Amino acid sequence: MSLISTRNKTTIAILSVLHLLCDLICGYKVIGILAIDFYDYGFFIFVIYNTLAFCFQPFIGLYVDRYHQEKRILLASLVFLAIGLFINIWWLSAILLGIGNQIFHVAGGKVCTNISTEKSSHLGIFVSLGAIGLAIGGNLYQYRFIPYVAIALYFFLTLASLWLIEDKTENLKTNDKPTKPLINKQQILLSVMFLLIAVFIRSFLGKIIHYEFEINLKLLLLLPASAALGKFIGGFIRDKWGSFYTILVSMTLTAMLLLFFAQSKILMMLGLVMINISMPITLFELNKLLPGKEGFNFGILAGILFPGVVIGMLYNYHAVSYAIVVLVSSLLAILSMYYIKRGDLRG
Repeated sequence: MSLISTRNKTTIAILSVLHLLCDLICGYKVIGILAIDFYDYGFFIFVIYNTLAFCFQPFIGLYVDRYHQEKRILLASLVFLAIGLFINIWWLSAILLGIGNQIFHVAGGKVCTNISTEKSSHLGIFVSLGAIGLAIGGNLYQYRFIPYVAIALYFFLTLASLWLIEDKTENLKTNDKPTKPLINKQQILLSVMFLLIAVFIRSFLGKIIHYEFEINLKLLLLLPASAALGKFIGGFIRDKWGSFYTILVSMTLTAMLLLFFAQSKILMMLGLVMINISMPITLFELNKLLPGKEGFNFGILAGILFPGVVIGMLYNYHAVSYAIVVLVSSLLAILSMYYIKRGDLRG
């Protein structure tokens, strides 16, 4: 069993808080400032920022995997985010924030993954708080002190992370080379495709959820917090139950909650928890399929989120089609994980 040192636990905690601050800064500026002050350019702001923040992550991931410059990239993210936050040229701000967000996620994800390849709990901790940061920044933008506090904390915590992160580059090159999985390339390709399908489904479902109650400011914060909770606990549950059984239970409950309890605020928040339990699991399984490519793996899973959101935005609610979409999506997510884990359902 892989034990995580106190130093590495502190590193994970700091990177998780940095994730919250990164998304808070971007949410504040993009949603709360740019989209309002430059309303006529809202579509372009949305496309520029999200394309850079999500779709280009696989490319920076390949760079990180090859050159192992996580510390420098984390420091660069501070520079991009700070300039993007304070500059008032809408297109340049969107570009800088998109790049800053992109490079932080990949570098932070790479560092966390390399801390332990046998557990997924730390992955859930890292990815969980971003949704809360985005919700705070995007919905509480009238409190103008928030981004200043956030960027100051980001500065100090980035410096702390640079000191804490252990340099494993040489070990990775010599004594700790990743072990290739004992399956053929076709099986790897199909498994990767199924994982991407599962992530796309999670993104799409999260966007089209139908609530039969009014969404107020309180819920605009509580719903993302529910998603964050799902990501946080997902890795811990997987470490106990295994990937397949965790996905089987969580996606079955997801379908039931979304279809039959849309009028209940508490149960719909629970539904969001269930949907997002899979996030650290898909990342963990992809890292097992493609060892040594942790930066790329994090990036490609993030990249597939954006198309899911865009297609979800185009969906028009209808009771019958919604039921079909929820059921088919849940079944596909379960079958995808079954295919990947069919040789070891408890693993």
